[in-house]
Amino acid sequence: MSLGTNFARIAGCIKPLENTQLDIMLGLNPLNMNNVKIVGITNYDYRAEFGSQSPLAPNKVSELIDLIGQGKPELIVVDLDTSDPRFKQMTMPKVSCPIIWGRTARDEDSFTNSKHFGLANGVKTANKTVPIFTLDPVLGQSNPPPDIKSGVAQIPVDADGVVRNYYRRFSVRGSDGDTVVGSLPWIAATEVNPELINKHTRADTVPLLYVSDPDQLSRISCADLRRVASKPAWKEVAQAKVVVLGGYYGAARDDFATPVGRMWGADLVAQAIDGELQKRMKQDAPLWLIILCQVGTGMFLAFLNCRFPSGIVACGGFLLIPVLSLGVGAMLLQTCSLWADFMPVLLVIQGQAFWNHLKTYQKMEIELKKLNAEKVGEKVGEKIAKADVAADKQAEPKTDADAGEPKN
Repeated sequence: MSLGTNFARIAGCIKPLENTQLDIMLGLNPLNMNNVKIVGITNYDYRAEFGSQSPLAPNKVSELIDLIGQGKPELIVVDLDTSDPRFKQMTMPKVSCPIIWGRTARDEDSFTNSKHFGLANGVKTANKTVPIFTLDPVLGQSNPPPDIKSGVAQIPVDADGVVRNYYRRFSVRGSDGDTVVGSLPWIAATEVNPELINKHTRADTVPLLYVSDPDQLSRISCADLRRVASKPAWKEVAQAKVVVLGGYYGAARDDFATPVGRMWGADLVAQAIDGELQKRMKQDAPLWLIILCQVGTGMFLAFLNCRFPSGIVACGGFLLIPVLSLGVGAMLLQTCSLWADFMPVLLVIQGQAFWNHLKTYQKMEIELKKLNAEKVGEKVGEKIAKADVAADKQAEPKTDADAGEPKN
């Protein structure tokens, strides 16, 4: 049963059952943005700065990055499409901090139902096939020089169209064969804190933590940035922080549904980076640990039923199943999203214990009826025997002594 449950989990069959619980837990465990600020290109900026033209003018993008750099941030993350060849001639920004460039990618038909949103392609994750991507150029170059740092700007979308996770690393196909590259949030987070590379060794999909309300994100438009970039206020906001530059205009087609409402791709990147820097991102437990916990909780439930074979335990064990499922799921992922992995196993064990109790009870009932029937039969037999003895005595002939002598 444990193996069957895990096969169903790998195949994505029980994922919809867990999504609702995960959405609730994400809402109860909001993220407070402490390390990341967002500069967004709004619809007004798209018209005023770029003349409503896509791809964006490279030198305008470089100019915005220079303005961001005046605040002395620790890192600048550019979540914009720079694959156009014109970016190859772009005047590079003159900033003192590192820059991580977002890089678009195309899936290799591993997901036939992919939804593409321009910069951040939404990829259906219910399919069990591991996606292989082909990277688009970054800064107009397919093979950029080593000093150009980039990460894959790809957002995985669940089968119901909601973003709940992000990839730390991607499998990509290049001229030298398949390799693994980091996602934009992961490259940015490890640039700020290299210790995260040693802390997280597995390239798993990671649940995203969200702010409780999208309006709580620290955003500033490009128009406002131009007004405050040279003032101390901007330095107070951006200094020693990570600043994400992204698109908030409709032509970018970079907005997604999340458990807390619709968000732009830059919002998701910013929250993923901040969650990683706060070390609050929790990856799925390995399969062997899930199976071990399933076996352990199952044996615990079986022990209770064997040690205390009563109707209270047989019935009350069903009330214990949700507690065990949610509790172990919370320990493994620090959310209760894994409850469906344990519920079937525990239901089978407790159901078998309940069935055995019913059969034992039925057998005891039959034995009790037999015992009562035997007791009744014995009593009836005793009464019959006494009646026979009395009848025999009455039927015996009387002797002369008993009859006596007749009187004269």
